Amino acid sequence: MCASYQKPLSKLGLAFDIDEFKKFLISFSSVIALFSGSLAIILQDHDYLFSRWYNYSVKSNFRSRYGRYVLMRNIVIAPLVEEWIFRCVMIVILEKSWGCVYAGILAPFLFSIAHIHHMFESIFIAGNSVIPSLLSTILQLSFTMPFGLYSSFLFLKHRSFYGVFICHSFCNLMGFPEFHRLFSGDFTALELILNISLYVVGLVYFIHQNFGSYLVF
Repeated sequence: MCASYQKPLSKLGLAFDIDEFKKFLISFSSVIALFSGSLAIILQDHDYLFSRWYNYSVKSNFRSRYGRYVLMRNIVIAPLVEEWIFRCVMIVILEKSWGCVYAGILAPFLFSIAHIHHMFESIFIAGNSVIPSLLSTILQLSFTMPFGLYSSFLFLKHRSFYGVFICHSFCNLMGFPEFHRLFSGDFTALELILNISLYVVGLVYFIHQNFGSYLVF
């Protein structure tokens, strides 16, 4: 996983290698599979995806300027900046002294801490109270760390800034799967079985595709 790169652009993940990018796309297919249950829900409920981004307040809606800014920030600007800082720059700097394994752990930790600002956004912009905002932020940190670890794994494996940017944008667009919606009563028994099956199969494929060679059963 920790390959050696001599050229600066390659080390930073900016050198576009078509063969390596094809390998990344195989890894990325497992990320899409991981969200296969959510994608099925979107096909069944077309408003599901966009309602998650624009319902920050009662007055917020799809056409609101604030809503468009939030969407642009989350799927373009944030992934672009965060992957450049926490993967391309920070990992390259840290791996010189700590090695790629420790760099791949420390950078995601700092990446997760950097998301604390969402608590203030929830309090001062969305108008939520402190305790729910704090709990929501703690929950967010609990899955930004695993995502950071996986993104670092992809970067160290494929050394592609373009790849981790695409992966980050897609994951931000999809958001954390809302499993509780499966039991909201909005789906028929057949749809429920299909959605749960897709989540399970997607998870198995994700683990096998990315970590199958590292697992010993």
